[in-house]
Amino acid sequence: MDATSPNRKSLFLNLVLFAAGSHNSIHGVHCNHADTHSTRSAAMAVRRRNSFQSSNVDHYRMPAYKGYFAGRNLGLSQVWTEYFFYMDDDMVITETTKMDLLVSFLDKTNFHLVGVGIQDRLSPTTYLALGNKTHRCIVQKPDPGYYSEVRGFPGIYANDAVLNIFLASTNEAKAVGFDPHPLLARIGHNEFFLSALGRLRVAACSFCAVHHVRGGPVPGNYSRYRKPDKRFKAKLEKLQPIYA
Repeated sequence: MDATSPNRKSLFLNLVLFAAGSHNSIHGVHCNHADTHSTRSAAMAVRRRNSFQSSNVDHYRMPAYKGYFAGRNLGLSQVWTEYFFYMDDDMVITETTKMDLLVSFLDKTNFHLVGVGIQDRLSPTTYLALGNKTHRCIVQKPDPGYYSEVRGFPGIYANDAVLNIFLASTNEAKAVGFDPHPLLARIGHNEFFLSALGRLRVAACSFCAVHHVRGGPVPGNYSRYRKPDKRFKAKLEKLQPIYA
């Protein structure tokens, strides 16, 4: 079956959308048929904390303070298609997302995950491992942020990490998983790609993008969870040797 046909996309692709509530509760949204209208409606409904279960949408809600990764694991566990598309609740699929090209890229290569940009921002990253047998350090290198252009796919670059908007192989992502430890819950996006080093082949597509819907009311305790304080960072530093 052709990778760009409607049947191919609906059979092998699900959308996984996540949103944080005002009390850090996590909403997992699983859309069987993703398009601009459904993703925009899903994002608006989830931010109002309403249920919008329907024939093509499964809505899961985690208890408060469980962290993002617990919700991601729940949402991903319900995906049965070959690929899934992950993004946040304030992002919208548009004609520039070019989902068919992303599916075709994963079909035709040995890559497991391909990221897209937000409007004109791609922000890929590579990691450099330093140290010896007793001490290790991983340095994040955002410039240039990639190793090389993927042969045969102009504008797509091999790297180690992308923004939290990507198409990925369901089974491969499940094999890596999302660590639900509470100290990693607020910095989990980087942790996923660190865990995936040497296990997932990652790329970034420079000509595919989603729209970022900025603005709207912000819960009073949003900054507290988005920007960890000194005490949280001190706890994290004690935890890091466990994951070295």
